[in-house]
Amino acid sequence: MWRGGGAGVHRKIGGLALIVLPFVLFSALLTAGNTADEGERLRLLRAMPGADAARLVEVIQRFQDLEAWLQALPDDERLPHGDDCFGIAPASELYPLACFYEGRLLIGEAVEGFDDESLLAPAFARARKDFEHAQQAFPANPLIGMYLGTPIPNAIAYADDPAAPAWANREREALERLADVVHWWIAHRQRPDASYGGGWGDDCEMWRWWAPLLLAFDDPVIQAAQERFSEALLARPYLKDGYYSKKLTDVEHSAEDLSDALTPMMHLKPQDPRWLARTRRLTELAERLWMGRDARGFLHFKSTYFTAAEVDPSPAHAADTAYHPRVLQAPLLYWQRTGDARTGALVTAWMRGWVDAAMRAENGKPAGVIPTAIHWPDGAVGGEKPPWWDPKNHSEPALYRWPSAVDLVAETLLLTFQMTGDRSFLAPVQAMAAMKGQADATAPAGSAGWVAARLDVLDEVLPKLHLLEGRPDAPLGERKLAERLAESAAALRVNFAAYTSEVRNTDRVLQFPRIFRPGRLFAEGRPGAQAKAPDTGLLYRLASGDAGNAGYFPLNAVRWRTPPRAVAARVVRATGRTLAAEAFHFGDRPRALAVEFLRLEPGEYELTGAGRPVRFTKTAAPAVVPLTLPPRALVRLTVARR
Repeated sequence: MWRGGGAGVHRKIGGLALIVLPFVLFSALLTAGNTADEGERLRLLRAMPGADAARLVEVIQRFQDLEAWLQALPDDERLPHGDDCFGIAPASELYPLACFYEGRLLIGEAVEGFDDESLLAPAFARARKDFEHAQQAFPANPLIGMYLGTPIPNAIAYADDPAAPAWANREREALERLADVVHWWIAHRQRPDASYGGGWGDDCEMWRWWAPLLLAFDDPVIQAAQERFSEALLARPYLKDGYYSKKLTDVEHSAEDLSDALTPMMHLKPQDPRWLARTRRLTELAERLWMGRDARGFLHFKSTYFTAAEVDPSPAHAADTAYHPRVLQAPLLYWQRTGDARTGALVTAWMRGWVDAAMRAENGKPAGVIPTAIHWPDGAVGGEKPPWWDPKNHSEPALYRWPSAVDLVAETLLLTFQMTGDRSFLAPVQAMAAMKGQADATAPAGSAGWVAARLDVLDEVLPKLHLLEGRPDAPLGERKLAERLAESAAALRVNFAAYTSEVRNTDRVLQFPRIFRPGRLFAEGRPGAQAKAPDTGLLYRLASGDAGNAGYFPLNAVRWRTPPRAVAARVVRATGRTLAAEAFHFGDRPRALAVEFLRLEPGEYELTGAGRPVRFTKTAAPAVVPLTLPPRALVRLTVARR
């Protein structure tokens, strides 16, 4: 209790017993609890007397760097013990405010994902109790309500244009709102060193959900921010030798920083000497240090653990895994865009070994299934010991356990087919696709039925396979497309703080709606779009014409050289020789822009649909063609070979 003279106020806070506070302190406490302004809350608490206030100030200061705080906590401290919140007892007037912070911490950790799935239920249960307690004391705090399922409407509105089709209105709103989020991060969270405060290893993943804005459109602010970030990350001392060298760790973690900094820049500026040098260095390290011929004569990575200077030879770690394409992510894109012979020779030889392992029935693995590991140097499927589906080459139990990242190997096989024309590289992906009808949830681990039940790992791979086979998946119909886009627009229409100021784990920026799925914060969940994260993959695919994600073997057909504001665009059909697209400009005046064609084969083409026909030549490099969109009219563009 605070003690002091002057007029007192009797109030019940959070279901606690009646307390008596001086009016000024009581008023400050209510203001601190009800405000959504973190800085104002901290200012008020610093002016309050007592050990609990000082403790809560410390909590809030540490909360600003949540990831660093969580990483510093022993595992047994990640879930609270007893009724206290950060050492503040339920009898304290500050207890409801402490509950507010504890609940946010637990939600942040749950969204990031505990190593132990069993911790999620108690974390959500405790967080809900915390928020309910805090809301009793501070019912006007909108953030508490947001966590308890009362959405906060976005202050910015994007009105529908009656002249636009439904899909265009919904795409425009989703793009605008996504751009609002990204611009907030750039303006408010990008630090002088170009990082975003979540740790370089998480910050580097942000480009993945920026892809619709970064790769399908041309926003100078977003592109400049990505370039600053990539330059800063690649300049870190532990990457100076061309690869991660801070410590000997597994490939899923060691490849992440470099590949997620380099790959987006190879999309944007593939001929820039800075990015080219880094990309070629990876190929060199693979040739000279990381790879070798195994007992079967195939080229493979020798270990899951390596740096720019050493390779861990221990038998438990000696494996080429499904995560290894991440090491060569930028060289793979370089090969795809330029046909570089050196990279092509390395990758082709490497993938032949993966085809051999996939097509063999061995150690209980069904024939045709891409394994998650190929042991070195014997070339056996799996790790040092059985079973084939669990190589046990890392301390995180599920990281390399099948299906792990077999989609990365699958996409690399598709790329190798496209570049070589050798259909044998399609065989494993085709074999796995044919297994989809055999799914059996009760089948023994490692069997064909067990594998088939987990083939959703190929959801973004199979559309690319179908495209290569000349039978692309049918596009979403107008109504279904509008509905899917409406879900993303609705998710971004509320709870802006959940995607911005409330985020501490920067590899989970858009994942807040996950807490409203059934069995999470509420047993029954929350209905509709509130429980669905924005589908940035759909936005990217729609505008770019890709059949999957941009990370591996991208098949993006176009880039609209204009900011993602007041515009909607979709690729209806794209092949190596033709393209059909639609675009709608929501402004009142004509809009000059350009379209960059990425997938057309070299040749002579004609673009029609936007004024006079435009003839252009496509070489091995992308072709950039200017055009003007009229205001508030749907334009249907067609590109055909002359």
